[in-house]
Amino acid sequence: MDYGKLAYLKAVDLEDRLGKKEKNNFTVSVLTYSDLVAGKNTIANLQGEGDIGVMIQSSGSASFFVDDAKVCEGTSVFFRINGSGTVSVESSNAIQGLRFMAFGNMIACEHSCVSYADYNDTHISYVICDQGRVRAYITPIGKPDERLVFDEAFVQADVASYEEGFLYTLLDENGRIKIVLPNGQTRYLDFGVERVSVCTYGGRLIVAYVKKGKLYYQAVSAIDQLYGEYYRVHYAGYVDDVRLVKKSGWILFSSGGKCYAKELESRIEGRDKISISMEVIN
Repeated sequence: MDYGKLAYLKAVDLEDRLGKKEKNNFTVSVLTYSDLVAGKNTIANLQGEGDIGVMIQSSGSASFFVDDAKVCEGTSVFFRINGSGTVSVESSNAIQGLRFMAFGNMIACEHSCVSYADYNDTHISYVICDQGRVRAYITPIGKPDERLVFDEAFVQADVASYEEGFLYTLLDENGRIKIVLPNGQTRYLDFGVERVSVCTYGGRLIVAYVKKGKLYYQAVSAIDQLYGEYYRVHYAGYVDDVRLVKKSGWILFSSGGKCYAKELESRIEGRDKISISMEVIN
């Protein structure tokens, strides 16, 4: 048997298959992670067609999920995904290193993170929420001179321009909000919440949060007033996320796959009712 010719024919066949991009998007994607915090972390969002193979090597034993359904556990695992899915890992201990490889007819293999930003007259600050860590940066407007403010283990965060700098709200896995002021001082709100957002508008600091599917907010003129009564945004459905629109009296929240917008300006100005100006669906 002419093994050289056979190898050549197989190579030509492989190149031909890979060359038909309209029918075959065979790719290999590799993602690496370090210092994943204990608990559940999203690794990648896969989009593709047919069977997609996934190989993962972890420094510590862990359980692996596809769309929240457990598929396997261990330190070196292999499994298949049919088409698309979100892969996550769960471990009782921190994972020092993890290597993720996916191969197949993929359109995209992405690791998702969330960022929030605000600005003042001279600077922009933004926070990146990624795999149980929050990193905050400040950069002068128009200059590539980025400065890291902090890098800490928190599940979600937000930022707002405040006084002569920026204020940050950091949410830990127990639902406690840590507030970092421009001077570095910290305050805590132990509310047991799932999401938090912050902004400044009309001389007021506004903090909103989601707790057990309900949405609350408060607009105050001084940081010490945050420990007072919070107002509930009355909505019959289950709220799963919230974001305050920077430098405005608007609040956005999501429920059941739809996004809603409400104006809080009336409460901020000290009147009794919340003014609902519109609802935006999809």
